[in-house]
Amino acid sequence: MGVSTTAKRGDARSTSSRPSHVQREVIGVLLITAGLLILLSLLSFVPGDAKILSSSGSAATAPAKNMIGRVGAAIAATSFFLIGGAAYLFPLLLGLLGARCFTQTPLTVRLRNAGSSLAAVIFLSAFLH
Repeated sequence: MGVSTTAKRGDARSTSSRPSHVQREVIGVLLITAGLLILLSLLSFVPGDAKILSSSGSAATAPAKNMIGRVGAAIAATSFFLIGGAAYLFPLLLGLLGARCFTQTPLTVRLRNAGSSLAAVIFLSAFLH
């Protein structure tokens, strides 16, 4: 009877709230994979693929020239429409966040880091316009 129930509950909360290293590595692999897929869709973007998505009829059955297919064409068209050339920064940020999942440091996203990433995207979208 040396340990109180509050100490037991505190220990249980601290061990269950921390994700295991396997879970972090799976999340890291998924983030890196998503970053690579988005990068491939941006690199193989053809402006004509965006017209295929919006039209109806026989032209809609034409295969997309994007390496990721129709989904990649839609992702690339939306990214380039919203932020322009700075869209190439988004897969890089996803890859860096995925790589951080393999380190032992906690995965906290600070407001300063998120703000600086957003400022970089806005600056690059204006600079590359």
